Amino acid sequence: MLLDFTVSNYRSIRDECTLSMEAYTKDRRNKESLIRNGKEVCLPTAGIFGANASGKSAVIEAIDFLRKMVLDSGNYSEKKPISCPGFAFCDNAKPRSSEFKIRFISNGMEYAYSFSVLEDHIEEETLRCKSKIVFRRSGQKIDFPNTSKTDRARMEMIKDLVNPNSLFLSKCSQFQIPVTKIPFDWIADSLVIVNSQTHASNEKILELKEEVVKMLSAADIGISDIREIEKGLRIRSAGTDIVTVKMLGITHIIRGSEGERTHELSEDEESDGTIRLLSLIPYWLDALKKGKAVIIDEIEKHLHPAIVDYLISLFTDPADNANGAQLIFTTHDAAIPDRTNMRRDQIWLTARDPNIGATSLYSLLDFNVRSDLRFTANYLAGRFGAVPVIDRSRNGGGIDGEKEKSV
Repeated sequence: MLLDFTVSNYRSIRDECTLSMEAYTKDRRNKESLIRNGKEVCLPTAGIFGANASGKSAVIEAIDFLRKMVLDSGNYSEKKPISCPGFAFCDNAKPRSSEFKIRFISNGMEYAYSFSVLEDHIEEETLRCKSKIVFRRSGQKIDFPNTSKTDRARMEMIKDLVNPNSLFLSKCSQFQIPVTKIPFDWIADSLVIVNSQTHASNEKILELKEEVVKMLSAADIGISDIREIEKGLRIRSAGTDIVTVKMLGITHIIRGSEGERTHELSEDEESDGTIRLLSLIPYWLDALKKGKAVIIDEIEKHLHPAIVDYLISLFTDPADNANGAQLIFTTHDAAIPDRTNMRRDQIWLTARDPNIGATSLYSLLDFNVRSDLRFTANYLAGRFGAVPVIDRSRNGGGIDGEKEKSV
């Protein structure tokens, strides 16, 4: 269960920004949807709203950067660049470290993991379990003040194998150090990043076919079956050659005056919305079964608002979300909070300072508003910031750059 994530000096984010999934317990709205783990009470969903180029995607990309570093950096060669993009609009020649922190609960224990990157090396790295330090690192100096003799001995053996550009947590996973296995596995398996390039494999869709079809039916897509087919495609680069490829065949139910019939379309004939939904459902099913945190950029892309609301509701309904799965999404659909009855602590906003280009991330809780406030109209009116300010005078009042003539 994700508690919070903090980042600084990354892309449009200059100063420290924190996205918290801890619930504001004084707010009694939708309490039944909250996730409880011991004393911790967390949110099942959170939405990030803001104008274009305000930094919504930067928050998602920062979480993805942390996850990829944990997964991959243990295999980095010593000369491989880390490629951590710092604050994009910095006019200071002096390099500054980028910092990433994440807190979560796994196997009933609270972990806090953080690291900072300065140019092409890891500056600091720390792992805590229940507030006790498992290991801490400063440059290439690493110590383990609260580990067992067995774990300490194994960690001593591998600390000299860690390159300056590699995370110690990533290297520990390669040697299966028990004390680091739970936090590594949570970051690797329970943080699921979904962006425009993410697409569930056809093998995964077919593996979950029965459940996928059931969800598509619930979403009123009118699909009764999915199977693998072979189809001949003419490839431009190959002239007139036809190449046979395997793809999905999707059976639609057609109901007319003469009764019900079915018709199969290949996936390349399907709408963008159907393909988008097909690509998302396996991630939803997996998260709900295993209590994972799904983090998705532009949840509404190619999807009808009613289907977006349905996808969100699977995380907020305790009957569907019995295992404490979480959903964090960015969106331009300002009506989602009103349609899905979101709490104040579930609504996050990004705004970019026009003078320095830096992103700020803040919660609706930062405003003195009622818990039953209708969000959409107030947000679009600019009450909470995080909306574009349209200046028509910059194009002279007309699309062609000339002032419109009065008639």
